[in-house]
Amino acid sequence: MPIALIGSVILATVVYVGLEVAFILTVSPNDLANGWARLSFAGSAGPFAGLAATVGMTWLAVLLYIDAYVSPSGTGWVLITGGSRVLLANGVLGAGPKALTRLTSYGIPWVGVLVMWVVGSLFLLPFPAWSKMAEYISSVTVLTYGLGPITLLCLRRNAPNAERPFVLRGARSPGCCPG
Repeated sequence: MPIALIGSVILATVVYVGLEVAFILTVSPNDLANGWARLSFAGSAGPFAGLAATVGMTWLAVLLYIDAYVSPSGTGWVLITGGSRVLLANGVLGAGPKALTRLTSYGIPWVGVLVMWVVGSLFLLPFPAWSKMAEYISSVTVLTYGLGPITLLCLRRNAPNAERPFVLRGARSPGCCPG
């Protein structure tokens, strides 16, 4: 678990830093004569696609445009299906309405999928632009990662003898637990 989590963050960091370095090295100093705010590309729907189109790599620009539409929808589907399983568990445990436990013949919690789609659609309403929503989601993700270690230490202190299928070595609350 730690290898997957830390590895994915490191891999994403390397990819994004590499993209930024490539972008900065590719931009001509003459294009920056009026500053970064005045930098623009033909058909600018993003700096990397615009830069690819400018240097004649239209296939890469098209690929980046397609990815700009496909990638968020994939994330949305993952969140809808994952959230519907959480709602199903709430219904099964009695923490939510029993209607959430309704499944299709393929085992899909269709009521949960519908609820997640409606909530997700409503979630998009207050954001004036896609970039504002991305900023918000990035902030929430950072906050979520920050809460993990705090939760771990609280659980180690409050439930030191609980059965744990996975134990992160070296994670102990000061003066609390033996493991």
